[in-house]
Amino acid sequence: MKKEKIDLSLLNKIFIPNMPTQTVLTDVGSNLDVIELIKFFLNPTPNPKIYRELGDGLIKNYGVTVVIDSSISCFGGASLIHSLQTIKMLLSSLSIIELPCFDLIIATESNPVIICNERNTFEILSDNSQIWPIFFSLITRKISNVDLASSIRAAFNLHNYRRNEHTDFLFVLTDGLFSESERQKITDNVHYCISRGMKVFGIGIGMCPYGIEKLFPQIIYSKNPMKLIEGISDLSLILLYFYYYFHLLIISRNIYYFVNLLEPFIIFIFIIISSIINKNNLLLSNFNLIFYNLFLIFL
Repeated sequence: MKKEKIDLSLLNKIFIPNMPTQTVLTDVGSNLDVIELIKFFLNPTPNPKIYRELGDGLIKNYGVTVVIDSSISCFGGASLIHSLQTIKMLLSSLSIIELPCFDLIIATESNPVIICNERNTFEILSDNSQIWPIFFSLITRKISNVDLASSIRAAFNLHNYRRNEHTDFLFVLTDGLFSESERQKITDNVHYCISRGMKVFGIGIGMCPYGIEKLFPQIIYSKNPMKLIEGISDLSLILLYFYYYFHLLIISRNIYYFVNLLEPFIIFIFIIISSIINKNNLLLSNFNLIFYNLFLIFL
């Protein structure tokens, strides 16, 4: 994947800078800097900068876990090219932004294989990274069934034992073709991850990802893998708008518990409206937001 073809502005919409870069000295604050305080006692000055507070500059402080379904339905026959292109697009995109914490998990027929965890994206996703031979050997084994549920649970375990705190994304790449019993295990683990603060996205790979809508609350399937990041960016924007406006209005009116039951339905309706008005990957317009607010006001 040529990195110049990846739109960095789309990635910045998904991974919004969210952590101050460093602390700075100020003359007001709550965190005393002992060294500067001693300097002030030795050499008093007006308006001494003896407090150390977080600065204004922000960097991206995110943890990203990618789980890949290695079954033959994803990597066999006509599905192979689309699956590889989708994975290449996602990983190449992550490689051009510096994120401090990246995990890669391959779902196999038994235990998940954690290729890497808590690695910097610049380092681990570089062209000469040591993970690529292992990665390709695992996805070309042509196994019939994988235990995706245990891989998603492993993703949560990595999130739970982070050495540092991050906002965590989980991207699960699969075609969703599982039995009813396996589907239930997968959705249970997906909901568990979400309940613990992880942002979970299901990404369809292969030619027939018919089952992903039954597994994940947010799904993206791009027939043209080059549009994958655009789809994730648009979906992230929709979720951000809905979360902000919905909760702000509901909490202010003290009807949280009543309307919260309607939230999935409301979001579904407005995603449909958005897709009709904006035919480019569900982008919200000002009209959508105004219409959405009016709807909530008259609930």
